[in-house]
Amino acid sequence: MPRRNASDILMKNLEMVPINLEGVNQKSQTISLMAYFKITWRDVSLQWDPNDFSGIHEINVKIKDIWRPDIKVEGSFIKPSDFVDERGNAVITYTGEVVIWPYDTYTVACRLNVAKFPFDTQKCQFDLSSWTLNSSLLVLTQSSATISLGEYSENSEWALLRGRATSKISADGWSHHIIQIELKRKPMFFTLNIMIPVIFTSLLNVLSFLLPTESGERVTLGISLFLSLAVFANIINGSLPESSDEVSLFGLYALLQLIGSGVSLVMIVLSLHYFHQKAPDAINRLQSSICVRDTRIAVVAKPHDNALSNNIDSNAITRESDISPNGKTYIVAGGQVDVERSIRTPKMMSHAIDRYTTIGLVIWHVLLTSIVLYKIMD
Repeated sequence: MPRRNASDILMKNLEMVPINLEGVNQKSQTISLMAYFKITWRDVSLQWDPNDFSGIHEINVKIKDIWRPDIKVEGSFIKPSDFVDERGNAVITYTGEVVIWPYDTYTVACRLNVAKFPFDTQKCQFDLSSWTLNSSLLVLTQSSATISLGEYSENSEWALLRGRATSKISADGWSHHIIQIELKRKPMFFTLNIMIPVIFTSLLNVLSFLLPTESGERVTLGISLFLSLAVFANIINGSLPESSDEVSLFGLYALLQLIGSGVSLVMIVLSLHYFHQKAPDAINRLQSSICVRDTRIAVVAKPHDNALSNNIDSNAITRESDISPNGKTYIVAGGQVDVERSIRTPKMMSHAIDRYTTIGLVIWHVLLTSIVLYKIMD
């Protein structure tokens, strides 16, 4: 180790220059960044007087021919011996200052917070320290608190917002150089291909109740929407890390819309059940409480005439149980009989289910979409 006295501490300066973001593996929660480091230190054994060597102020030598400190990256699979390529060159000035530029693709663990996916911002750090030299022998420093992005090439999925560098000595007496980079996901791809289709597919659940019941296409549409949302939910979950610590709000939104689609499908089947009842039996009191009363039926006929029976719709009234308690029968001037009846039928129950389910789905869709988008984009 190059130092004059045993008590001297070697100061080593590190500066990271990002080149390209190779990728962010969301499943394994790792980040791969291509970058090079500018590492500078002073070696007192490599000093000379330029006047004694024809005015030479600096030289280039192979890294393997000089002493170099062992540096490791915490949480990386790169061995300390591989951090600096021995086949590379080092620049040495007459003052003993040594500069090397090791480069590689560095892969480190990075815990991802996907709660606001796809509008999330991630912070990942590279922690560099010596493998064998503690802070009593080697201290890592930085020349600037910010990372230069002048040579960085933009990634198509992630934007590198900024980078910061700090140095500290840990409680166990080791010097650390910590580089933190901040990444922001570019949401355009996920917005166009996942978010908008999921939102509008969910909206179609509301429109399914506007189809005429007689068309016979309600169940087909409901099943198609349910399966479409199931596919989208699977795509979203497939692109996120398998973690129980953080749950994607939009993934939760897709799941809730899938549940809402299932409930909508159940209500469609229930509505068709009442609509296609062949027996015109009157519905019970509980069911009638949510129905809107049908139009009153007024029948005018002469006494002992068959007009009364001919004018009453046999599909609507077949027996006394179909007549509501407030049905009225009375005699008016001219000897005519006026029969006024208020009827509640199964078809009315079907229409009531359609009406209330549509209102409920609109409220559900608007509230859920508004809350989730507000939380994600906040």
